[in-house]
Amino acid sequence: SVLCKIQSDIYTGQKGSGGKSVKELGKKVVLDNISFIEGKYHHLCADNYFTSLNLVEELLKKKIYFTGPK
Repeated sequence: SVLCKIQSDIYTGQKGSGGKSVKELGKKVVLDNISFIEGKYHHLCADNYFTSLNLVEELLKKKIYFTGPK
């Protein structure tokens, strides 16, 4: 079966303290929006903007698989 749940936020720019840019913004966006699939061994697919080794390592700790273009 396929589970499809849409969770989204309106992008209003990088959210950093004091107007500073956020490092690894793609990773932050993904991690902020996956709480409903943590620990369930779901598979997340994303494009190259969101793909990083640090993100994949974090997702594996949360029992989420990842596929990206890199």
